[in-house]
Amino acid sequence: MDDHHERARQEMVKALKGDGKAYNRALHIIMPLIRRYAFRQMARYGLQDQHEDAVQETLIAIHLKLHTWRQGEPLMPWVYAIARHKVIDILRRNRLTDVSIDEFPYEGAGAVTPHDEVEARMDLDDLLGQLDPPQGEIIRALKINGETVASVAGRYGYTESKVKVMVHRALKKLNTYSGRWHCT
Repeated sequence: MDDHHERARQEMVKALKGDGKAYNRALHIIMPLIRRYAFRQMARYGLQDQHEDAVQETLIAIHLKLHTWRQGEPLMPWVYAIARHKVIDILRRNRLTDVSIDEFPYEGAGAVTPHDEVEARMDLDDLLGQLDPPQGEIIRALKINGETVASVAGRYGYTESKVKVMVHRALKKLNTYSGRWHCT
């Protein structure tokens, strides 16, 4: 792991514990990396003059979503996943609607990487966040964690039938969102 990446991760851990100076130090480390990434990606479409927009939107998203980063995991795959989405958002706003997310590499591209896992978890968290509580938690428990209907029903004080109905309704609702989560 790159020394800068590890230093940024350590500073973010401190920041999450309330150290504002550590947050600034972490941003100071990651901002040039985000800027370089955004410039390269935007330049591929002749929009390098808008790369700072991507940088700023990424920094705002990092600030708003910092609580979703898991401290024991590398920081930069999480950061690059956010930057990747922000670049794509700007390209799409510029009417480049045929842009595929698969066209956007991230630093350290390879087979299955921590970046892929982080991005998938962020997408899943966003998607399950669209559900009314506790539907998202129940879907996660049953479909992701592999818990039984009986154990989930017991934990929430529901009957097994009620849990099954909630799952059915939640999956139906998620199906209506599925169009938003597919990239071209």
